[in-house]
Amino acid sequence: MVAARMEPIPARSSVLEYRVAVMPDRASGRGSTAGAHRTGALFWLAGVLAACGSATVAASRTCPPTPAPARASQAAISASADRAFVALGQTATFTVIAQGSVSYTASCGHPLQLLVADASQLQVYSGTSAAGGGGSPCGAVSLGPSARAVYAVTWPVESTLPGGTYTATLLLGDRAPLVLSIAVGAQVAGCGT
Repeated sequence: MVAARMEPIPARSSVLEYRVAVMPDRASGRGSTAGAHRTGALFWLAGVLAACGSATVAASRTCPPTPAPARASQAAISASADRAFVALGQTATFTVIAQGSVSYTASCGHPLQLLVADASQLQVYSGTSAAGGGGSPCGAVSLGPSARAVYAVTWPVESTLPGGTYTATLLLGDRAPLVLSIAVGAQVAGCGT
């Protein structure tokens, strides 16, 4: 009599595959073709198990590691994004902090400006922060050694944008621009952003 067992094949992709190993007959030490009519049934069983294995692999998918949000600084001014990856249709928030002895002039209409461009440098979004209140001074600003001014601006990412890496240029008044990169794409099912 021939016995068969299912052995997993080492994964080279996300599909879990099995092969049928023919076990020799214990009495004769050889494989036999006496059960050849069962071969089709064994291959059908192998297919069913492989399909179940594929479903298991998909269900236990692990999410990719989340990179740290981008940061940039220049003298006493720093910028950061709230995330390194933003899913289509979601919003990214950029924060610029002026801290310590620093002077600059920022428009009271829009002290912080955001310009977002794609990989070909095509501008896809522009936005500004609101002025005043909440530690966001405008006009001629001169901060003391322990003072701090915080500005924030958001980018509501359109769901029609193509995935890829985008450049966010942050302009705080007359200070040099701060540039951050942020990845945009479809959210992986079951993974947060």
